[in-house]
Amino acid sequence: EEDAREKYYFYFSPSKTKPVGSDALINIDLTNLAVQSRQVFAENTKLPDETSITVHKIWQKADNQETERVDGQIELTLKQIATKADGTSQEKDYTTAIVTFADNWTKTFEKLPVQGQDAAGAPVTYTYYVVEKAVSGYSTMYGDATSSSTLSETPKDFATQSGGIKVINKANKKY
Repeated sequence: EEDAREKYYFYFSPSKTKPVGSDALINIDLTNLAVQSRQVFAENTKLPDETSITVHKIWQKADNQETERVDGQIELTLKQIATKADGTSQEKDYTTAIVTFADNWTKTFEKLPVQGQDAAGAPVTYTYYVVEKAVSGYSTMYGDATSSSTLSETPKDFATQSGGIKVINKANKKY
């Protein structure tokens, strides 16, 4: 289903050269801001009051091959970061969850606030990330659920307001 909202395309070229690949955009109104200014009223869309974040656990062997694990459990702590308009932020443990094979190693944290106020009444926006309690014999990596390329040992690198986070446990090599 295509997004029905009106879209605007701008570029800046003093030499009046269209951007590479723009010829493929048929029936699109491109505005060169070097030649003409254009004012468009675009009404802000209110942020939703709540969001959800899904965490999916992936088990790997020491050779990076995915494997199935049917026993045990993991403990996830959802961290909330409250950020003010000036960029300063505070974080806290928001909730914890136990995840098992019966859950398909997946947990969805629902009804998470998107915005609110800090203790002094200043408006804040919230982002979230998860930290997994260490699993003996495994190293832990975190990533965006939609990307397979970027991983980090630092869970905060994948703080998000909505969507998915993956937690990968790779078995340590045994010598």
